[in-house]
Amino acid sequence: MKRPIPLLLLALLAGCATSPPPMELSYQCSDGTTFIARGGGEKITLVFDDRSWTLPRVHSGSGVKYTDRELLFWEKGDEAILATGHRMIHCQVSK
Repeated sequence: MKRPIPLLLLALLAGCATSPPPMELSYQCSDGTTFIARGGGEKITLVFDDRSWTLPRVHSGSGVKYTDRELLFWEKGDEAILATGHRMIHCQVSK
């Protein structure tokens, strides 16, 4: 008799390998800027009033960092840094 357990185990493990549902968070920044962050994982999309950017994830020693070399989004907990050029803005998840 064949054992069905290995096939069942593989099916269960395959379900664990799926990525979590994308998140959507609203941010309010110290300069009055507001935006929505959608996604997570290997890329994130930042949506502003008139434009959006999709940024790939890059290595970070702390928090989660996304950048396309033009725009940087670095989040840790409910706080984030949004930077472009020489401008850096501190942001927080809107509650």
